[in-house]
Amino acid sequence: RVPRIPCTTDGRTWSEKKYLYMRIAFISCEYPPDSCQGGIATYVWQTSHMMASLGHEVEVFSRSSARTGRSQTEGVLVHWIQTPDSYDFCDFIGPVFAARHAENPFDVLEGPEYNADARIAVELVPDIPLVLKMHTPSFMAIKLNFTLRKRDRLKHIMKQVRQFTRSSLT
Repeated sequence: RVPRIPCTTDGRTWSEKKYLYMRIAFISCEYPPDSCQGGIATYVWQTSHMMASLGHEVEVFSRSSARTGRSQTEGVLVHWIQTPDSYDFCDFIGPVFAARHAENPFDVLEGPEYNADARIAVELVPDIPLVLKMHTPSFMAIKLNFTLRKRDRLKHIMKQVRQFTRSSLT
């Protein structure tokens, strides 16, 4: 285990050290080996293992087509829920997360924006801080950014035209 990081930002002296470890939950319908269909699975696996290696308590709530249960690997506890497809995953995993949070509360929850996997969990546990990870494809992000820049440029041009028109009328 990595040593805990001392925290004195709350006004305590070094002799009253408080160590910071977080209980972190990830909700993702994609997680290896049961449901790794793309980059989200890779991201959640790498991030959860990295956080566990830093000493945080990490639990992942994910989908499986073959099993329901728990497994632990390299300090990461994975809660598997068997669902036929990813579209109804959030309906099944939300109550599982809420029950686990009631047993041993999490400090933070992270979920992808894709399919909004954490939406039911957040409805059931509204006070949990949520980190929403954007897994938007690059081509879409580029298109959105270009469109926004184009729109801003058009607004700027229209503003200049209005100013020019006003100044020429006076």
